[in-house]
Amino acid sequence: MEATELPRLIQLTDNLYGAAFSLMKLLPARYIIDQAEAAGTLLPGTPIIETSSGTFALGLAMVCRLRGYPLTIVGDAAIDRELYTRLTMLGATVEIVEDTGQPGGIQGARLARVEELRLLRPDSFVPGQYDNPNNPAAYGAVAELIGGTLG
Repeated sequence: MEATELPRLIQLTDNLYGAAFSLMKLLPARYIIDQAEAAGTLLPGTPIIETSSGTFALGLAMVCRLRGYPLTIVGDAAIDRELYTRLTMLGATVEIVEDTGQPGGIQGARLARVEELRLLRPDSFVPGQYDNPNNPAAYGAVAELIGGTLG
């Protein structure tokens, strides 16, 4: 899995490069989990609850499957049948919420459900991809790759 985290750098023109990720959000998912484990805030078997309707959910499901963490993903209708199947095959529980008109629209509904689940499972860990500083910090490895490759 770690071998696929970093992108391939592709030269597009003389002075323009692209970064092609296999699964871009795998890198921050693993990094957030690594940092929480190192800090002692995530212990073996701790339930993980997160909101996502895309690639962060998939990356997190892959990491959780490998490390034995039970995972609940709170998503919305953007999770199509294929992604839903992949997540559940990786062992994740997927809850789909609808926009009930509360503040923040569908994202507000997803975050509210994460909070409800967290209160029901106070021993759980919430990666909090939207406000966790380890999310953008994970891309330091990409910066090192680019710097080391392109100078």
